[in-house]
Amino acid sequence: ESTDSEDNNVSSDVNEDMEDAITETDKDLLGEIGNISMGSASTALYQLINHLVHSF
Repeated sequence: ESTDSEDNNVSSDVNEDMEDAITETDKDLLGEIGNISMGSASTALYQLINHLVHSF
């Protein structure tokens, strides 16, 4: 049976590994994917309602 301190150590190790898993380039790419997706969604909505859609 694991103790609370063992669980905290494992949790801490996982958090440290996750910080290294996503680089700044990855974050930038995810942001760009989000921007492209919002643009596509705005275009699709415009075509459906035939009215200008402002995205923020």
